[in-house]
Parts: sequence; C-alpha cells; structure tokens
Amino acid sequence: MAKERSRERPARRLLLVQPGRLLGRGVDARSASQRGGDGQAGYLPTLMPDESTTPDLVELTRLVQDAGESGDWDAAMSFFASDAVWDQSRIGLGTLDGRAAIRSFFEEWAGLYERLALEVDEVVDFGNGVGLQVVTQRGHPSGSTGEVRQRNARVGLWVDGLIQRVTSYMDLDEARAAAERLAEGRG
Repeated sequence: MAKERSRERPARRLLLVQPGRLLGRGVDARSASQRGGDGQAGYLPTLMPDESTTPDLVELTRLVQDAGESGDWDAAMSFFASDAVWDQSRIGLGTLDGRAAIRSFFEEWAGLYERLALEVDEVVDFGNGVGLQVVTQRGHPSGSTGEVRQRNARVGLWVDGLIQRVTSYMDLDEARAAAERLAEGRG
C-alpha cells in the first residue's frame, strides 16, 4: 500500500547553504545561524527533535525538487546515479541517458523561461524504491507575456539511495498504475 503525504510540508525545513549566504524555501535565519558551517555548499534538513535523521523517499524526492527549482544543478544531480535514465517519451521529449544528459536538458529547459516555478502537488511512496511525484510547472517563456502551465507525473525508481530511472507521464492515472506495477514487481 502506498504511503501518501499531503501537500503540507512536514515539520522539517530545507536550507540551501552556500558560503556566505542562505537561500531556499523556509529559510529560518535563527536556526541557520545556530548551525554554523564548514564553508561547503549543500542541503541541510533542519530536524524536529523526535524526527529520524534518515530522510524517506518522499523527503528525498522533495529535496531533489527543491534543489532543481533553486537552480542548484550540482545538488540536484547528486541524487542521480551516473547511469540514470529519464524517459520523457510519453510527454514528447525523448529519453535522457546519464546524469550529464539529464542535467543538460534541465539547464536548457530552465533557460527558456524568464520565470519558472515547479509546485509539487503530490508525492507518494509505493515501497520498494518506487515513488510518484505530481508536479505543476508554471513559467513565463523568455520574450513572451504569456504563461505556460503544465501538470505531469513522474515515476521514480531509487536504488541504493540514488535515482536510477524516472518516467514522465501526462496521464496521472497511467502514472499511478505504472508505479503500482513497478513496486509490486520489485517486491
């Protein structure tokens, strides 16, 4: 049975820490200043006292999303296996083989927009390393006054703490069924 989380963020805040500055969602300057730092950039979850320090698949998925949305491609790609595959053929964008190809595509994609926001509508852990993410993208293409809005689903396979494969779907029911089949097949 899938473990679903609501759109509400858990009692955890994500801090993007870079030497000399803090960026990202839910930045709490007081807790960030108390953490100190070693001058290294990275993502640090600020945990509630009774919370586990091992992020689950839902939280990992959100960390990847937040890194990509902030434009920190090094952090976002650190979650992908070097031989990861992102299959976007079902949404008309082909298949990306390897971490470098995935990064290049998303850097180019983000560069097409003056403003681009990705809202995570839903994240579901189906077990056995299989997750579903439903995302709404909103953006203003460069040189245009119009807005582009697209909602799609992504089925991810995590192996040894890294994303091995992602498949994008326009049909949310098809994505959910694919995630269920993949999780059952790995169980």
